[in-house]
Amino acid sequence: MKVNLYLVLLFALALSCSTGKGTQETIQVYNPNDFLAKQTSKNNFKVIDTFCINETERAERDIKKGKLVLHDTYIDFHNTYEVKSYFFGVPRKGVIEELSKFNIVIDTISIPDLYALYGEASNSFRSNCYQEVMKTEVENLLEGHSLSIDTLVKRAERQFVIDNPDKVYCLPDRDRSLDESNEYENFITKSRVYYTENFIYPEGYHPQKEELKSYTTADFILMKDGSIENLTVKATFQNAENLKYKSYFENGLRKFVLKTKWIHPKYSGIVRNSEMHFNIYFK
Repeated sequence: MKVNLYLVLLFALALSCSTGKGTQETIQVYNPNDFLAKQTSKNNFKVIDTFCINETERAERDIKKGKLVLHDTYIDFHNTYEVKSYFFGVPRKGVIEELSKFNIVIDTISIPDLYALYGEASNSFRSNCYQEVMKTEVENLLEGHSLSIDTLVKRAERQFVIDNPDKVYCLPDRDRSLDESNEYENFITKSRVYYTENFIYPEGYHPQKEELKSYTTADFILMKDGSIENLTVKATFQNAENLKYKSYFENGLRKFVLKTKWIHPKYSGIVRNSEMHFNIYFK
């Protein structure tokens, strides 16, 4: 009986020792510097992001006091809409003025990039907690007035286009959607297909030998009335033997541009003078 009891005690002791060896100490870390200082492969970490906690509480206190702050990056860059290059001027000032009517102050203080400072150690910490809480509060306030940051931006951009009817607008600023193509984009695609399928290669032309393709580009300004100005056409060949056909390729695209009735890209839903870039790739 004593022997059996002795064996049971030995087994229990061995089990407790093996369990103890597998247990890792859990260490609390409070910021990226703390994480780097305490980091070892043997420790488990419990992150307590004190900066984010404090900033969240500060935002909540400010909101209760009636203070609303919106960081300017939420005006300039957001997921649902890509602002135009001409937004960064009069339209932007107009949006800030509209927000001020709701007692919303614009914050321009730079938010630190934790990853640039601390690398992987920053993954469990946040630097924009105050700004995120405030952004949500601002969005809720605007929504109560059937508004949003996007609608204010779009309205300001449209007013700029209305006020500047003779400006030549940059093609990247045209109206476009990430989900579907519009009339202009469909027209450009069909025009490229039509030109390529009907193009007659000169006798003696050498097709590409490498991955890079030869191409001809046409840059011009499409005026509001449909006329073409400042047309330049340039052919680029990957095979030097085709350089003798340069004028043939350039004249072909030049005639096409001048004869085509182009669909206008739109800016805030309005037809304006627009830069145009049309390129054709060849075999």
